Formats: sequence, structure tokens, C-alpha cells
Amino acid sequence: MSEPEDPAPGGAEERVDLSGLSRLSDRPPPPKGERTIRLLRGLSVLLLALAAAGLPWYFVTRGGGKSEGIATSSPRATATASPSPSPSASPATYEVVNVGTACLRIREQPSTTAPVVTCVGAGVHVRGDGRTQQVESRLWRYVTYPPRKLSGWAAADYLKPTT
Repeated sequence: MSEPEDPAPGGAEERVDLSGLSRLSDRPPPPKGERTIRLLRGLSVLLLALAAAGLPWYFVTRGGGKSEGIATSSPRATATASPSPSPSASPATYEVVNVGTACLRIREQPSTTAPVVTCVGAGVHVRGDGRTQQVESRLWRYVTYPPRKLSGWAAADYLKPTT
């Protein structure tokens, strides 16, 4: 009879006792929220890199930004009548009236088909910079809604001058 052979080192019979290991690293676990902080830092670095590369400028020059000095082409229909500006610009404050339970739509352009910037209810005060245009048989005023710092065109029929 022969004796059983010793298994080769690293064979299937070799077992390692890992029950005494509680952690795989001597470093303490990261504090709560550390992963979120690292993610936000990485995101801010990415945004800074995009800004340094001039990506926002690309959107401004291609019409993605809302800048007054840049002409953009738009597939929207423009006003049918040619706008006539007011002879003199005189800033004033107006109160929104005659809207009932609805609200006054402040629009990007002086037209009822233009996109709405914001909607303000009756009794709200807006500031006009004095610019007006006569479009679609209606007088439009360029106004700013101060609490949200939004500007656009509003129909003068719904604006009452205040003192």
C-alpha cells in the first residue's frame, strides 16, 4: 500500500482562514457625504473646463443664449405690420389691470404669437423703459417684472400708469 500524496501547494485542498479580517484596509471609512462631495468637485472641474474651452460662447453666437445684441434666425412668424417705435422714451411704472382671473402674458416679441416669458396677475407692478411698438393693431410696451428680473413686451391695454 502506498501513502496518500501531499496536495500540491495552491491546490484545491488549500484553504485560507479569513475570519479574523474585519477590514481590507487600515484606512478608516470615508465620512458620510464624502462621495457626494467628490462627485460635485469633479462636476465643477468639468464645468470649468467647458467654460475655459469657450463652449458658452458657442451657444451665445449660435442663438442659444438670450442676448439682445445678437440677431438670431427664428422659424417663428414675425409680426405682420412693421413696428413703429415711440417718438420718445419715458420710463414709467404700470399696474396690471383688466385681466380678470387670468394673467398678463409678457412676451419675447411684441406679438400675440411670440413665446411667453412670464405671466403676471392683476395688481402687479411692472416697470416700463419707455419703448413702445404698434404691432397687430395693438400698442405694446417693453416692461420688466422686477421680482424675477424678467423683461419682455406686454399689451398696453392691460397696463395702467401709476405714480
